[in-house]
This record gives sequence, C-alpha cells and structure tokens, in this order.
Amino acid sequence: MEVTIFLSHTKEVEEDIKEIEIAIHRAYQKSDINPIIEHYCESDKSFHTEGYQSRLNDILVSCDILYVFLERRVGQYTEEEFRTGYKSFKERRLPYLSVFFKKFSIDSGDVNIEHLTKWHEFKNELSSLDGNQYIIEYETVERLKSEVLKQLKHDIEKLKRDKEASQNHAPISPLFEEKPTIKLQTNSQLPPRDPKFVGRKNEMEFILASLKDRKYCAIVGNGGIGKSAITTELLHIIQERSLYRDGILWIKLEKEQTLDQVVEEQMIEQIGVELNRQKLDRELKKLLFNKNILVIFDSAEQNEAITNQLFRLFKEHTILITSRQQFDDVYTIQLNRLNAEESLKLFEKQLGEELDA
Repeated sequence: MEVTIFLSHTKEVEEDIKEIEIAIHRAYQKSDINPIIEHYCESDKSFHTEGYQSRLNDILVSCDILYVFLERRVGQYTEEEFRTGYKSFKERRLPYLSVFFKKFSIDSGDVNIEHLTKWHEFKNELSSLDGNQYIIEYETVERLKSEVLKQLKHDIEKLKRDKEASQNHAPISPLFEEKPTIKLQTNSQLPPRDPKFVGRKNEMEFILASLKDRKYCAIVGNGGIGKSAITTELLHIIQERSLYRDGILWIKLEKEQTLDQVVEEQMIEQIGVELNRQKLDRELKKLLFNKNILVIFDSAEQNEAITNQLFRLFKEHTILITSRQQFDDVYTIQLNRLNAEESLKLFEKQLGEELDA
C-alpha cells in the first residue's frame, strides 16, 4: 500500500526533517506500506521557479498525510501549505494533518518578536479547531522521531480503515467534529448604494490596494465627510470583483453599546449561526478559520472599548475601520473633502432630487 506523505517545514528544522525521512523509511522498509515522501522547505529556491509551485500544490492536494514542522516562526508558504491541506481535507477527507512545534528558549538572541507573535497566533488558531488534535510538541530530534512515527502509525491505520469502509460503501467516521458551514449574509444583503454618491475613485482604489498590503486599515475623517458612504460603495465594488470570497461582516458601533448587543443584533444575523457568548473567541475561531473575510467597524470612535474587544476577536482577519480619530497600529487613510468638480456634481444631484420632489 502506497502512502504519500508531504512534509512542509521552515528552514530552522531542516536537519530534523532529514532524520525524519530516514526514520520513516527504516520503520516501513520490511512492511507492506510504501511511504512516498515529498517535502517542501521555505529555503528551497526552486520553489520560485516556473511550474514548481503548481507541481507542489498538485502533490499537496492529492497526498494522504501532511505534516508541518515549525520552530520560532510560521513561514508564509508553510502556513499556506497547511491551509491548503486543511481545505483539501474538508473537501475530500484527506490529507490527515498534524503540526509539530519545536520548543525553544524565549531568551534566544535570534528570536524575532514579530515571528514569535505570528507563531503563537497560529498555534492558538490550531488549538481552537478541535482540542489540540493537530498540535504535537517536541524538544529533541529523538523525541520528534518517536512522535512522528507514533502519529504516522495512527494515521496509516486510519487511512486503511477509511479505504476499506469506502470500498464497502460504509459511512466513514469523521476525523474531527464537522464545523457549521457559514457564508456571511452581508454579501447578498449589502446596504443599497447611495444614488448621490460621486467621485472618490482614486481614494477607493487606494483603499482596496491598502487592504491587500496591510491587515488593518482605517478611513479617518471629520463627521459628515463621507466615510460610511465611501465604505458602502466599496462593498459593492468588492462584490463585483469577487473579493473576500467568504463575505463581509459590517459592525456599526454606537455609544452605550455592549458586546452582547453587537453579537445579538449584528453578528449572529450576518454570520447566520448562533454564538456561545461565554466562549465567543473560541466559537469565532472555529467558524471563521481559513475564511477569507473583510470585517468593518463603522464609526469606531463611538465606542472605543467595544472596538478594542472586537479587534481581539477578529485579529486574524482583514479589518477596515471608519472613524473620526486614528487608532494605534492601524494604517490611517485620511479622507478629505471632495474636490471642486466632485462637489459640484454632488450639489447637482442633490438639487435634482429636490426639484423632482
């Protein structure tokens, strides 16, 4: 029986992976299991050559088992490999997934704070999926070999059972509890376009470009200058261009508002799934894991306390804020008044409506 195993890892654990490959081949050299090992390291320069990435993705989505190995940081492509594998598993029940985290000393001189933060965020995100099922920690290469071989034995046995069940047309038990499929309803229930909206084309393109390059952006300007109006227009452009495939979550902030009110009156309605208020952070991570969404906090200055709480809940996703004031660690896009030509067009539209009335 051939079993395709994909090993994805950052360069820090490259030597450990060499030991793992040897250990796997030795463990199964006299068995009926033929392990076919493919691996990817972020330091591999061939990844950037023509056709290599396509071949890698083809192998990844067709493999039986995906193991990811990390130390100190989560590489961009290594994280993408896990997410691609996870998506494939949700669609075809393969590959089986595990992530091996190598423990390290926090006081190491070469620890990058940004990398460390991302490392912890990714680890916490995995923990929210289904009770640490994917997370395996190790300190030494000997411990790693032991953990990999133990997990591999478990996965191969599960693979055999599932294949036998499939051949016998028996139902296959899920590897983990299926999470509700959600589709943010805002995509089909966008607020209507303002018929009086004019101009702002350059600003809108700049905002869209900024959202691609940065995780958190804020449209900042005085009251009545058109922050919500330009955001509404942006939503329709986003839908027309098929951006943020899993939807948009628009949260309107108001004074004296509580988080429970935001959840009850806005989030549940848009997400379409009941949320456990006592475990809100965990619930959202499960529901929105691997989702490509845009979260909007409109009039954020009205309730800074709730805005800060929402930031913590949605920090893994792209966030766009409209506000009269700036926020720390958020890229500011200053919205100014319309130019003379745009102001004249707006005046003509408003005058036309009054005359028609």
